[in-house]
Amino acid sequence: MPHRSTFPVKPSIAATTSTATVRVGGPGAQNVATCGTGTAAPCASIAYAVGIRAPALSGTALPTVLVAPGEYREVNISIVCSVVIAAVSSGALPSVTVNGFSKGRVFVTEYPASTSTAEYSLTLSGLRVTGGNIGTLYKPDTILHSGAGLHVVGASQVTLSNCVFDNNRAASSMGGGAFIDLGLGPDSASSSSGRLAITNTVFRSNAGGMLGRLGATLPRILTTAPAEA
Repeated sequence: MPHRSTFPVKPSIAATTSTATVRVGGPGAQNVATCGTGTAAPCASIAYAVGIRAPALSGTALPTVLVAPGEYREVNISIVCSVVIAAVSSGALPSVTVNGFSKGRVFVTEYPASTSTAEYSLTLSGLRVTGGNIGTLYKPDTILHSGAGLHVVGASQVTLSNCVFDNNRAASSMGGGAFIDLGLGPDSASSSSGRLAITNTVFRSNAGGMLGRLGATLPRILTTAPAEA
């Protein structure tokens, strides 16, 4: 029987194979209620596309946020539904940089009420995630206080493809680059059958407690790429 996490991300996502695209960056970009879809101008920020536009489309389709090349200075981008976040163009190096400028986490999942049973998935592709910093404001070495570049708890599947995580810092905890805890959530008594896939992705120059470069609980690894110091 498939596992259903006690602490997944809301809202509930209907099973679907269709996708809904939200565009970010480019001429005329602005954060408005209709941005990023159809003939509307693209959204101006990844945070708006992921936190506002993607959930609005998630009831019948898997939202895919396509980001134009460039640097986006954003922090605490809240992931609140199943979503794919990907660079429009792909290549040997990421064409999109998401820089937290040491102001907080870069990407973070949000926790719903414990009564929710929806599963969720997250894919990051073609992104450089840098400048995440949770400094000394958090308690050391706990699930909830780890992961400066990416913090994920309770996902059924996480995919990292063609990404770079560098210069992220969780000074008093684990997982400077990323902390990925599949299915556990804040309730450590729950179990997990989640899946993590990491391909062509590099972790380097991250810092954080015991497991600075990655810092992850990996119940099931599909494919991995070596992390760099």
